[in-house]
Parts: sequence; C-alpha cells; structure tokens
Amino acid sequence: MNRMSHACWLLSALAIAGTASVAQAAKPSTTPQQRKAAVEQIKHNHKQFAATQPRTMAQADQTKVRLPNGTEAMRAPTELWNHLAVQHDAQGKPHQVETSNGQAPADVWEGPDHE
Repeated sequence: MNRMSHACWLLSALAIAGTASVAQAAKPSTTPQQRKAAVEQIKHNHKQFAATQPRTMAQADQTKVRLPNGTEAMRAPTELWNHLAVQHDAQGKPHQVETSNGQAPADVWEGPDHE
C-alpha cells in the first residue's frame, strides 16, 4: 500500500472511533431503580405469558390473530412442545433424548432405532 491509502485508512478509523465514543456518551445511563423496574416488568410479562399459554389445540385456535401482512398467527399449544433430556448409556456417555406429547423419556437409553 502506498502512503495515501494508509492515510485514508487511518482517517476512516479515527472517524469511526470518534463516532462510537460520541454515541456512547449520548446514551443516558440507567439508575438502579430503572433497572429494577425493568426487571420487574420482564418478570411480570413472563408470568402473564406462561399463565395464558394454551394447553390443547382447541384452546390454541382461540388465540388466532390476523397480522397486518395478511398472515395468521397463534400460540403453540403445550401439548405439541417437544421435551429434551440427557440420559447416560451403560458406558456413561451422555445422549440427548427428545420426546413429544408430554411423554416421559425412558429410564434407559436404548440407542438409535437402526441398531
């Protein structure tokens, strides 16, 4: 590279660094009370969401809404959720096990179906 390209790169790096520091300085810092209020709001939203989660397909159908782009959305019922667990085989190696419909995983890992 020649001296002119080095100068251009140095100038652009300084401009980016200056912009980042100005943006950081313009951001107001939050007080501990504001952070605590934000955390409480998140906890409240989580509890409210968990309380209204439908369990069956019939309950999920009642949550359908039409979005502005014309598509429909609804909450997924908990009976369709998959559950993940880790089980250990006889040698002590961990294996991930996935179950559906709220079924508990088997007590012993039996290996893939093709074996």
